Amino acid sequence: ENSKYNLTAIKEKEDVFYKHFLDSVLPYLSFSDNAKVIDIGTGAGFPSIPLAILRNDLKFTLVDSVGKKVDFVFNLANKLLCI
Repeated sequence: ENSKYNLTAIKEKEDVFYKHFLDSVLPYLSFSDNAKVIDIGTGAGFPSIPLAILRNDLKFTLVDSVGKKVDFVFNLANKLLCI
């Protein structure tokens, strides 16, 4: 999907894990219960998607100016929600 949507320059598996996923979830306890969070410039959905998986009480609004990245995140969210 990265080549189709140009989501990130980070391509090495270990780098993706540490620089995207781990960085995204480290602050998961920093949010109040049921907090509303806006992710401006969401790109590939980091940090919002991994945080939403861990904290289903949080309500996210994701914003990006690049339509194809918005399409990717929308499709990913639908797949994760089994819609």
